[in-house]
Amino acid sequence: MFLSFRGESTPMIYIWKEAPFLRILAPFIIGILCGWYGSIPISFGIVLFLLTVFCLLALIRKKDKHHHYRGWMTGVCFFMLFFSVGTLSGKIRLISNHPDWIGSKIQSGMAVELIVQEPLSEKQNVYKTLAKAVTIYTPKPVTANGLMWLYFNKKNGRPKIGYGTRLIVNQPLQPIRGSGNPGSFNYQQYALFKGITHQVFIQPNRYLILDTTSGNRFSALLFNTQEAVLRIIRQYIKGTNEVAVAEALLIGYRNDLDRDLIQAYSNTGVVHVIAISGMHLGLLYIVLLFITKPLSHSNKGKWIRFIGITTFLWFFSFLTGGGASVLRAALMFTCMSGGSVLGKSSSVYNSLAISAFFLLLVHPYYLWDVGFQLSYAAVLSIVIFMKPIHNLMLCKNQWIDKIWQLNVVTIAAQILTLPLCIYHFHQIPNLFLITNFIAVPLSSIILFGELALFAVAWHTEIALAAGSLLSVLLKCMNQMIVFMDQLPFAVTDGIRHNALQSISIYLMLLFCSIWLRFKKPGMLIPALVSLILFLSLKTIQEYQWQKQQKLIVYNISGQRAIELIQGRNVLFLGDTSEHVTKAMMDFHLKPAHIELGLCDSPLQTDNPSSHYRIGNKSVTVLNHAIPSTNSIKKIETDVLIVTGNPTLSVQGLLKSFNVHHLVFDNTNSPRKIKKWKAECAQLQLSCSSTAEEGAFVMNW
Repeated sequence: MFLSFRGESTPMIYIWKEAPFLRILAPFIIGILCGWYGSIPISFGIVLFLLTVFCLLALIRKKDKHHHYRGWMTGVCFFMLFFSVGTLSGKIRLISNHPDWIGSKIQSGMAVELIVQEPLSEKQNVYKTLAKAVTIYTPKPVTANGLMWLYFNKKNGRPKIGYGTRLIVNQPLQPIRGSGNPGSFNYQQYALFKGITHQVFIQPNRYLILDTTSGNRFSALLFNTQEAVLRIIRQYIKGTNEVAVAEALLIGYRNDLDRDLIQAYSNTGVVHVIAISGMHLGLLYIVLLFITKPLSHSNKGKWIRFIGITTFLWFFSFLTGGGASVLRAALMFTCMSGGSVLGKSSSVYNSLAISAFFLLLVHPYYLWDVGFQLSYAAVLSIVIFMKPIHNLMLCKNQWIDKIWQLNVVTIAAQILTLPLCIYHFHQIPNLFLITNFIAVPLSSIILFGELALFAVAWHTEIALAAGSLLSVLLKCMNQMIVFMDQLPFAVTDGIRHNALQSISIYLMLLFCSIWLRFKKPGMLIPALVSLILFLSLKTIQEYQWQKQQKLIVYNISGQRAIELIQGRNVLFLGDTSEHVTKAMMDFHLKPAHIELGLCDSPLQTDNPSSHYRIGNKSVTVLNHAIPSTNSIKKIETDVLIVTGNPTLSVQGLLKSFNVHHLVFDNTNSPRKIKKWKAECAQLQLSCSSTAEEGAFVMNW
């Protein structure tokens, strides 16, 4: 495919020359993926690393008769070397592999000493913060490591803790678990990749604040700066949503954002405006270049300019939380500034590969971060497709061409990011071109306005005027986004592409990119094959949806939600009150329906106790006590679902039912579930608890 017999540069050779760091990045990423999905042990990674280093040293010392190194063997060794580095970096970064991990040491009744890692954030019913374990008392002190969420009930008042506070908690730690509901966000894996494995809802009399504090000065400076920024925004900008968007736009503080407003920004394709990204850092970079331009006239001034700009960019990156997309931009702008000082330039492809390698080396699990994926996809898409799209319509008028260029950037960025958006969010924002055309320039003006607000914050009257103007602009932007979101054709929702389908789409885009970049019409054939592969996978998926038969007992705290599925039709058994059903549909049922290709409007019933059949299987839903009976004939059922916290015993159930499997949903009390599971163990009866094991899904 990439071979050429005429001596000219082939696409692959050209790419390797233009971005040689891809040769390192590719095996490194493969190593991370194999280490996670293949469960490769650390010992294997260490042995492979040492073996490849030994082989490379041997190859470097030994030359053939033509005095050339054995190129292909060296290439294989380098591939295996960085493959092993990727495997090891993933294993080492995973907190559960550390010998001091709290999850492998903590036992019931043990107290643990913690250090608070961030200021308290206020949620609807609780105060929340992140803490790091340092010591377990067994009763002797034992070193521990691991992060956990701490929750304090608002009814007990705001606790007097902040960054660096040390406290001792004498309360059982709860492992973080995902809901297990089909199609739901895997929060357990998300938290694990951040090193967070436990959570605890702290009671007032179960913790002790120590007199000593810990923490580093840089983190304290970041939190103090963030607090000062938030204080100025809240003082001079009016309106709840306006303040929330201003906080998110400037420093990525999202705790005050309304959920519905976030969804509106997402549906209209401009959620990147309120999520700190490379765009924000790029705007700041432009401002800094303009301000420091006088320093570029001398060699010493260039270095002062470079150090000042990079210091500010990195400080801002960490101030906003150090997200993957921001760190990517900071690395790339640092390389650009450094190259400018040294008088050298680098390929954007190579810069992307270098920044990705170092980010993943520090944090391998950024590879699963949606922001990381979208950031690199957007930049790569703009680099590849912007020029070909712009050339489709050449405008002689300068202003019309500027408007066209703005739209070209938006269109180009969507090409490689759209498959990711469909895969992760299952939707296409149909009005992204219009909303980006308005929101991007407007948000840029607001961002510059916020920077100006801080510059004049010392003068109350000027600051109030600036804040009033920003409030109006923010309100206009929010109203425009909400209006566009309410249009019936604003978003195409409910699209389901699995991983293989998404890969086939990217293969098609890859071959089309080579065709456009290197003028290789032959690439249209593999692009067509990739398209056929995608359509074939989609057809197989549709066939599987038509033939499926499932029972799902959802894991939803305090709510009954059961679905019987046959083909693409679904029967919902649970609370049918309007507010409960809407909440369940939006956050629990809808993701499952997209995952399984189900109808948008399931049939509903609130019958509290019923018997159902799907195919050759029977299901019984029970939410009341079983009356005493002398009937000889028992009810045959494959699955019996106990819901509504009834008073009964498993032994009593077996007098009325012949049951193969018992399911206890999340409407039952933990005490009763524990009792019922103990009875099932004694009777050697199969059972499940959704609260402990996640959603119960049965296929037949």
